[in-house]
Amino acid sequence: MTFSDDLRATAKTWDAVVGHRFVGELWAGRVEPAALAGYLLQEREVLGATVPLLAATGLPHEQTGPRRTLFDQEGNYLDRAMDALDVPLAARTGPARTGATAALCALMEGASGGRDSAGARTVLLVAEWLRLDWAGWAGADRPAEALQREWIEIHRGTPFAAWVDSLRLSLDGAAERLDEKERDRIGALFTRTAELQLAFFDALCA
Repeated sequence: MTFSDDLRATAKTWDAVVGHRFVGELWAGRVEPAALAGYLLQEREVLGATVPLLAATGLPHEQTGPRRTLFDQEGNYLDRAMDALDVPLAARTGPARTGATAALCALMEGASGGRDSAGARTVLLVAEWLRLDWAGWAGADRPAEALQREWIEIHRGTPFAAWVDSLRLSLDGAAERLDEKERDRIGALFTRTAELQLAFFDALCA
């Protein structure tokens, strides 16, 4: 097993995130419009914290380019979704964050604020890999409801999977140069990020 494989295997909340009740509702296309708007507003906050985190990884532009293209795709989708869901313009800027969203964004902002490229790669990998996993339910029919289907489709398929694979390889390579104490720190950061991702979904169902 690679370092990243081992981290995923030991993150006890991983499967709970991927199989979360909210994810199931999204896949079924049953998230009510008001709830979907609330979810996407929280996602927008997390994505806003992801942009500087990407820069903090220290990865070359040719490697991160596909992800930067995806940011544009996500932003375009969110603008259209907010219009379709009749979210007022005033509500789209600086929405109230749930406690879980605030904690997740704080973790991302902390990881992007220093010179800890391995830490930034770890936090980013958890966020991206979990997206890929919950958007890639095997054997599930994609929802008929257009907005929920498109959000899932943005985060599945070969381009996004290739980006996650490259991010995993970069963390695995970085881990080879770390001592045991640093590897343990990265492992704890991986676990904490997965826990906050679970709390993020839990807050949507509260």
